[in-house]
Amino acid sequence: NIDCVDSSQSLIENFSKNTKNKKIKLHIADALNFVKKNKKTKYDAIILSGILQNFDDFELHQFVKYLKNVTHEKTYLLIRVSIATNERINVINQYSDALDALYTAYYRTKKEINNVLKNYKLIFEQELYANHEDSKTIFMVYKYNLWKIFFILCS
Repeated sequence: NIDCVDSSQSLIENFSKNTKNKKIKLHIADALNFVKKNKKTKYDAIILSGILQNFDDFELHQFVKYLKNVTHEKTYLLIRVSIATNERINVINQYSDALDALYTAYYRTKKEINNVLKNYKLIFEQELYANHEDSKTIFMVYKYNLWKIFFILCS
């Protein structure tokens, strides 16, 4: 079974109209609250596409903390994220012509992302494209790192 989570009602409704697969469950929800409240399902793979840069630091740490609710020792995290190439870039309530709206995004460095996901082992990384001269979008795959968890519990 597949659970698809997005906070956009129109996106979920559009997806619902265009899919016939009964194994896909659609949820209109905030990703942070979904992982915080979901304690029943443990996923083999979790795809996070373009979401990490939307969390401020507190929300991102909370999200990673609550990932334990939906992961097990063999879970893979597949992440598409836009990052800063040299130093962090915070875009706070900036107007975007493309979106025709204000938006906020936190373009962290790869080192910051790896630090937040320290309980997961990076096993694959691929640059997808450059956004601007100071940012790019990458694809990363992490696997739960049991040895690190064990070390933390025993130290």
